[in-house]
Amino acid sequence: MERSAVNRRHARAPAAAGLLAAACLLGSGAAWADGEILFLRGQAGEPEFEEPFRETARLWEEAAHAGGATFTEIPPDSEDQRDRFIQLLGERDAESPSPLWIVLAGHGTHNGRDARLNLEGPDLDAAELAPLLSRFRRPLILINGSSCSGPWISALSAPERILITATKSGLEVDYSRFGLHLAGCWAGGEADLDNDGQVTLLEAFLTGSRRTQDFYSLEGRIATEQALLDDNGDGRGSPGEVLWKVHVEGQEGTGELDGLAASQWALIPSEEERALSPELRLQRNQLERDLFALRRSKEDLAEARYYQNLEELALAMAKLYESVERPESSSHAPESSPPSPPEAPAPLETPEPEPPATPPVPEPE
Repeated sequence: MERSAVNRRHARAPAAAGLLAAACLLGSGAAWADGEILFLRGQAGEPEFEEPFRETARLWEEAAHAGGATFTEIPPDSEDQRDRFIQLLGERDAESPSPLWIVLAGHGTHNGRDARLNLEGPDLDAAELAPLLSRFRRPLILINGSSCSGPWISALSAPERILITATKSGLEVDYSRFGLHLAGCWAGGEADLDNDGQVTLLEAFLTGSRRTQDFYSLEGRIATEQALLDDNGDGRGSPGEVLWKVHVEGQEGTGELDGLAASQWALIPSEEERALSPELRLQRNQLERDLFALRRSKEDLAEARYYQNLEELALAMAKLYESVERPESSSHAPESSPPSPPEAPAPLETPEPEPPATPPVPEPE
């Protein structure tokens, strides 16, 4: 059975001479680039929705400050809200190794063709956002907590991109509670599902999804929203219930599962994560993806080849963590140049794929 993405940080590889377990004993103090958050808050429409949207923004800003990220909000206070967002997006560095988080809150619409976020002035259309995102080569995370947001996944899905929507389709038109529930997950607590001192994006998604569904169950209402996560670029997305079974309970999944990339990003990183520079973190993430792919192909490889590839990945991961400067040694050792990033392992031999067979907020009524 595959080890879940939620638990991967406690055991980054299967038994391979204990190399990865030793490599995970990190100190702190290395450079950390914390990323940027662009928060676009749409129109509340009715006064009862104003406070939940404001609270969502406040929770994101609070988490950004705790994690050291920059936070820029574009509130609905002028008719050039859409143009201001596009301007700020265009000013962001396209090549940075640190993540760009784009968070949308408000009401959405879908007319059967176009999915939009309601803004002060012209609305923001998912289709028009697609070419604006195409220039980015950095980690990109887009979270749309509005109603009717499901179609944003098919419009914006791409490799190396993480998308989360509050609904699974454009037909879920009622006020969405998921965005607020997800924003309240960054503080930790029960959202830190593997108790490793940080909440990953996957954990926040799973916990926010469960809290949203719990609300409807406790109120005796029919759920009018089902959040989706897409991080494998297939444009379909997966609901929290499915990903919980795979990544938390450890059940077998089929196909190219969502959730792996989302498990590699945390808005408020632990001390272990802060010890990695953005460049080393990207290399670590790629090694984890290679390991995940290797383990899924185990039955199709000769045993000797599988363990040879596994050892190469384990050694590369151990070398990466050994390159992180430890405070104990740096305080006594003479100054020296920073360690060189570890070399990536040789490409793995894998078979050809088979053909497809938070503070309480008054709830609006």
